[in-house]
Amino acid sequence: MLTGSIGMKSMTTVIALANQKGGVGKTTSTVNLACALAHRDQRVLAIDMDPQGSLTIYYSHDPRALEKDEATLYWGLMKDKTLDSLILAKPEVWPDLIPASISLAGAEPELTLLWDSATGQSRYGVTGVGVPKRRRNR
Repeated sequence: MLTGSIGMKSMTTVIALANQKGGVGKTTSTVNLACALAHRDQRVLAIDMDPQGSLTIYYSHDPRALEKDEATLYWGLMKDKTLDSLILAKPEVWPDLIPASISLAGAEPELTLLWDSATGQSRYGVTGVGVPKRRRNR
């Protein structure tokens, strides 16, 4: 993370809590970590990537109503909504949220099709994606 450099923006730290198994505390851990950071005066954005919308529900939002309003992560990933337009800001000391709904379950096949066409699937058997090495803070 770059901090304190003249003329340089600081980079956002991204923390992903993932596990294929359900019921292991991903949503609970996300809420607790996000709230703890927000209470330490950090600006935090929580992104609900679960089609069940558990994080969205925890934030007291109705995923079905948000979906009808085209205001969930699905619309930012697959349609013409900007992610900024999906952020639900809380006035208190709470993290902001990009909500999810059941429509997100339909995004995986759509994204797979997009990925296949973008990578020239017919020409390649393997596609490698390079990521930068993480810099250590000192």
